[in-house]
Amino acid sequence: MQIVLPPELEALVQRQITSGKYQTVLDVLVAGVQLLDHQDEQLADGDITYGALDGDRQFLPLTEAEMAQQSLAVLATYEHDGIPHDQVESWANSLGTDDEQPCPQ
Repeated sequence: MQIVLPPELEALVQRQITSGKYQTVLDVLVAGVQLLDHQDEQLADGDITYGALDGDRQFLPLTEAEMAQQSLAVLATYEHDGIPHDQVESWANSLGTDDEQPCPQ
């Protein structure tokens, strides 16, 4: 089997080899396929647990529906109380200039 990877994936494979974690391209690809297989098995067996950390850094298991509900609540809070993108962008663009703006609150 011959595989042609896009340049960004070739670079990722090369970084893994350069890091010393893997010796060859084949080693990297085998590890990736094995990881996908393991993840598929976990999903099929229901072994993946969704959750969040509480204030004491204790894991609180949540259902996928509860996680989605939490995400929607956070998004709604951000949309109501968050700093608009254009203000953040303007501030970020001013950093390092003579007209640096204060961080938006």
